[in-house]
Amino acid sequence: MKLNWDLCRDIMLACEDADTGTDEYINLELPGRDPRVVSYHVRALKQAGYLVVDTLPDDEDLDFTWHVPQSVTYGGHRFIAATRDNAVWKRALKTVGDKLVSATLETVIAVAVSEGKRAIGLPPIADGRLQVTCVNRLYIRRIAYDLGFGPAEV
Repeated sequence: MKLNWDLCRDIMLACEDADTGTDEYINLELPGRDPRVVSYHVRALKQAGYLVVDTLPDDEDLDFTWHVPQSVTYGGHRFIAATRDNAVWKRALKTVGDKLVSATLETVIAVAVSEGKRAIGLPPIADGRLQVTCVNRLYIRRIAYDLGFGPAEV
C-alpha cells in the first residue's frame, strides 16, 4: 500500500484535536476513508515517531490488527505545526511533486517548513538565494579523524 501524505496529515490533525492528554484511545472517524487504510497509516505514523499507538486484534478477522492512536508525540506536534496551514501544505506538495518522482514524508515536511518560513518572510538560506560574503566567526562543531590499519606499502 502506498503512503498517502494527505491522509497522514488528516490523521495527525484529527489526533491533535481529539488528544485529551491521557493515554485513552483516540477515536478516529475520517469520513470517506477506509478504516483499514487509516489503521495502516496510523501504524506508519507510529513507526515515524509521530504517534503513540496501541494494537488491538480484530474480532472478526484474526489476520488483521488495528492500530489505534493514543497520543501525539513531540515529533508529531512538529509535523502538525509545519503542515497545519492548508496553503503551505498545498505549496509543499506541489513543490515536491514538481521536482521529485518520489519523496519521503520527512522531505515533504522539510519543504513545508521552508514554505512556512517563506510565508512569514524569513530569509531563504536553504533555497540558495541568500549569499554570504563575509563570516565574522567560524565555529567547528565536529572534527573527524580517519585511521587505517594494515600492511604498510613499500
